[in-house]
Amino acid sequence: PGYVLGPYEQSNFSRMFRWLKEGTLPGTFPGRGPWCHVDGLVHALIRSAEIGRPGDRYLIGAVHAPFAEALENVARCVGVDPPRVMPRWLLKPLARIYEWRSFITGKEPEITPEHVHLFSMDVSFNCTKAERELGYRETSLARMVEDTYAWLVAEKRI
Repeated sequence: PGYVLGPYEQSNFSRMFRWLKEGTLPGTFPGRGPWCHVDGLVHALIRSAEIGRPGDRYLIGAVHAPFAEALENVARCVGVDPPRVMPRWLLKPLARIYEWRSFITGKEPEITPEHVHLFSMDVSFNCTKAERELGYRETSLARMVEDTYAWLVAEKRI
């Protein structure tokens, strides 16, 4: 799958909601990527188990969008200004600072050098095979963010 959003996603992008709300996210990444809703992912996984052939692979993440667009939607949900896109050359040393700080505080860093590397790229998927064979369909990025936010609020995670 691409970058997963939706209910029950707790490990990656759902943290952005809290960081934006708390004002601890200094900016957004310059990259673009394939986004998928957890519901579409689950549907594709079930269908691939039902009808897929051994050895077949499917790419899931049909919405190709910049991180800035995703975080604009997140910022709108949590009621803050969207973060600015930060250049990679600035993010790299900033990530090192966050990483060093995490050794002292024991808290997970908001940005790591690996995040900078991965999220500064332009990654896209061709999901035609999953659409054709599994009936995979994707929702809009705005809907993915809204569903994630609704779940986070309902679970009192933000």
